[in-house]
Amino acid sequence: GVAFASTGYLSSGSAVLPKNIVFESAGRVFSAEIYSIFMILCPGLALATSINGLFLILTASVEFVIEDGIFPKFLNRNFGFFRSKPILSTAFYAVSALALFGDWNLETLASYSTLGWLLLFLPLLFVFIRLERRVPRDFDPRFPLPRRFLRFAAYAGIVFILGFAFFLLADLFEQGRIVLLPFFLVSGAVYFLLKKGRGVGAGVGFISGEKMDAFIKSNLSEKNG
Repeated sequence: GVAFASTGYLSSGSAVLPKNIVFESAGRVFSAEIYSIFMILCPGLALATSINGLFLILTASVEFVIEDGIFPKFLNRNFGFFRSKPILSTAFYAVSALALFGDWNLETLASYSTLGWLLLFLPLLFVFIRLERRVPRDFDPRFPLPRRFLRFAAYAGIVFILGFAFFLLADLFEQGRIVLLPFFLVSGAVYFLLKKGRGVGAGVGFISGEKMDAFIKSNLSEKNG
């Protein structure tokens, strides 16, 4: 109701609201020509940004899967001066076209893709905090900001990720799209088992404090040596 209340076409206390408040306000404020442009460009921009986000996320994710040997290597083949990947790009374009003409819910795909990346960065921040605590205090990380800021940034990132993930899950639940969450979690577990079964990252697991100390000492000795 903010759009109507701000333009004066509907009182703020009215309980009768149309389904598309912004479009209804634009139809009353703008001329027919500007309204037509508004109706075409705004959804197009939203669709383009959603597809662009999916391309950025899915490209990196699929490249990791290809490097792990689960998908065939030829999909990631480079061609040309700019190291383009036409096979992988064409596959993404085909899936995107299928999504557009098949009336897929791109918002749902974008939400789950974003949720996946948030869950990916969360353990990285926890590992960073553990590493930072074990690095000697006299070690200079050659970073222009103090280590206190690095710790704050890591904790702030964890709070942001958890908060953003909560809002994404709440939105998915409200729209009745939370039913895909078990499939989302199971697919991640299946990928991990496939990766471990192929011997890629078989040692991935909980990193003990002794291993962290050995890793830090080896890196410090290389820098000081």
